[in-house]
Amino acid sequence: MLSTVGVVAVINPAQADWGSALWRGKLILLGAALTWALYSVLVRKATRRAPVLSVTLIAFLGGLIVSIPLGFRELASEPVGPLTPGIVAGVLYLGIVATAIAALLWNTAFEKLEAGPASLTFFAQPLVGAGLGVVLLGEEVSPLFIFGAFLILFAVNLAASEG
Repeated sequence: MLSTVGVVAVINPAQADWGSALWRGKLILLGAALTWALYSVLVRKATRRAPVLSVTLIAFLGGLIVSIPLGFRELASEPVGPLTPGIVAGVLYLGIVATAIAALLWNTAFEKLEAGPASLTFFAQPLVGAGLGVVLLGEEVSPLFIFGAFLILFAVNLAASEG
């Protein structure tokens, strides 16, 4: 509960433009959090019977089955722009580091830890994202953000210490 209050403080719904795509994006992220939580529990269950690398590869294959047809559908409506070295590097980073390696690390954590305490680290993602926004993009930190960050870190630490 403390982490949830912290996340709400970090995203600050009082400042939301309820009609903007930004707010709809935040609601989509909430849906992503719920589906990611289910995925994490299922990974914990699957890695009891199969090696984590196999589970991760099967998950990627399942994702490809859905993503490839959707990609072709998008290509039909949106042209591909110029493929610069920066764009290629960005795509490779997203595919290898931010997807494959990150998923393997996440799945390995859920193989070794109980789902409940390990899943609480998901609450730290808005905090890390906002913190990187401050460092890399020069975004500002509000007192409410600092309060939310404290609640998230305190709650995750509390839950981890009770395990």
